Amino acid sequence: MFADWRPPPPTYLLVEAPPGRPAASNLCPGEPLNLEQLTQALVNALPDYATRALPQTPTPRYVLVAGRPETQPLPLDGVPPGDLAGTQQVFLTTLERIYPDGLYATYTQHYHWIFLAPAPQGWTLRQVLTRSSPYPGPGPLGPLWDTTNRTYGLALAAWLRDCGLSGP
Repeated sequence: MFADWRPPPPTYLLVEAPPGRPAASNLCPGEPLNLEQLTQALVNALPDYATRALPQTPTPRYVLVAGRPETQPLPLDGVPPGDLAGTQQVFLTTLERIYPDGLYATYTQHYHWIFLAPAPQGWTLRQVLTRSSPYPGPGPLGPLWDTTNRTYGLALAAWLRDCGLSGP
């Protein structure tokens, strides 16, 4: 009788930003930025933008936090350097909460290599590459995949566009 019970889908009404999170109006820096400033603003905005970009599925998923930003290029196996010539690399991580059975949460950490090219009006998103692993604790690191046209790439492109920071 209760084995098939599922909680009702959540309803959201966001009146103000949760404690510790910036209000929506503060998610856009309002002017073209250098890479470090852009990265800090991106870390604040990405969880909300990525959660909205997640596909609507029966399995609820939420991006909780973005962090560990790094603007010094990090090694990336399997990607020829010539493919991303003229870009600047941002590395950051996100933590995602997933409810596979609708009741209990599991967590996944994603590792993102974001490649941006400077443009006259801001930045152009060239590519987003992602790997993931279970969180917390050690677990197998998943394969590298191109997420430019998936959740994280779409979220980044939307944020750049909404903030007026995207180039042609």
